[in-house]
Amino acid sequence: MEEALQHPRAVRLLWLEILVNDHLDLQPWQHLPAVREAYVQACRWYTAYRTVLQALLPRSPLPRDPGSIDYRELRTFMEALRFVAAQS
Repeated sequence: MEEALQHPRAVRLLWLEILVNDHLDLQPWQHLPAVREAYVQACRWYTAYRTVLQALLPRSPLPRDPGSIDYRELRTFMEALRFVAAQS
């Protein structure tokens, strides 16, 4: 995780990792603004697409956050879901 947080692209995609990886332990990095922002973004996408995510992913629910999501990220979200579904 330390190495991933050093790369801007990895930080931009961290919300997806949080969204699909129920075993990711963010505790050591939760004080970092980038990690907190990624977590909020993951919660918002989970809230917006909860039914789809619950059908595809065996994960614990994320907290509800009805805030806005950036639909410019929709293609990235769909590609990540396709990848995860293929791995299941």
